Amino acid sequence: MKWMLVLCVTLTGLSAVRAQTPSENSLDPKVIGKTPIDSWTTFNGDYTGQRYSTLTEISPANVDKIAAQWTFKIDSVGAQRGAPEPVIKCTPLLVNGVLYITIPDHVWALDASSGKELWHYDWVDHGGHLIGQRGVGMWKTTVYFLTPDNWLIALNATTGKELWRKNFADARKQYFSTAAPVVIKNHVIVGVGGDAMDMPGFLNSFDPETGALQWTWWSTPRAGDPALKTWPNAATSEHGGGMTWMPGTYDADLNLLYWPTGIQIRCSRGRAGRELTCGRNR
Repeated sequence: MKWMLVLCVTLTGLSAVRAQTPSENSLDPKVIGKTPIDSWTTFNGDYTGQRYSTLTEISPANVDKIAAQWTFKIDSVGAQRGAPEPVIKCTPLLVNGVLYITIPDHVWALDASSGKELWHYDWVDHGGHLIGQRGVGMWKTTVYFLTPDNWLIALNATTGKELWRKNFADARKQYFSTAAPVVIKNHVIVGVGGDAMDMPGFLNSFDPETGALQWTWWSTPRAGDPALKTWPNAATSEHGGGMTWMPGTYDADLNLLYWPTGIQIRCSRGRAGRELTCGRNR
């Protein structure tokens, strides 16, 4: 099987991508989460989750002039464990003229003006689910990437060299990771998926320089949490679900983090209208 993905930039004569590829790519932590102007520094563009760009050069008056400028084909990765052909589910980051894109187990850095590959990082997972990967986070000169089998990987943003790795969930318990890390101040915050087995969901915060665990927040109450009294017993909270697989938002004025949790269940009846089949979707 040959895997092929296509990423197109559609700009003609517009200056949305101005910066040249730097010798060392670096992102000032003070601009992370700010309203996008000439960069896209986090999954949602800023911390609000609105995914809104302030650029005005593309308008109803000139939208008919948009045309593909380059195409980047991902055809260098082979089929893994019988996985289906992958699709790009990430939101690319754009920092100083460099695009960072992902699929499960892979990260690429591309020159945004030409589509030239600058580097490619390849991870071999052991037990993760290859259902999608939503992108990376960035802080200073480091890019952060989640693998399907729950490793947080820190990469040099300029070279793609691995700096450190941290395993934060057990893939043998059917936890898996698809999210884009959210970087807030000196915290790299990651969520986890795994609703199929009804394990408790959680968030972890890591030090961006060392990878040391800073804190863990559980979406179902643990021992010592006063909220545990609202559950029948401690054992039930071990099967509470509440996965944190989509990136959250952040209110800088209130210093509050907002994070969606949960699962989605779809049910359908058979032709006779008697059999009800339910499944969980991500």
